[in-house]
Amino acid sequence: MMTQNCIEAGDFVAFPLTGAGSCALLRRLRRDSYTTK
Repeated sequence: MMTQNCIEAGDFVAFPLTGAGSCALLRRLRRDSYTTK
């Protein structure tokens, strides 16, 4: 799957989204989780 090229396997399992938006969305969510910790 093309989405796995830009997101981690764990993220793909947690958020099975498809399309180019999924990559940016997951990256934003992951960045937010990093800043909150």
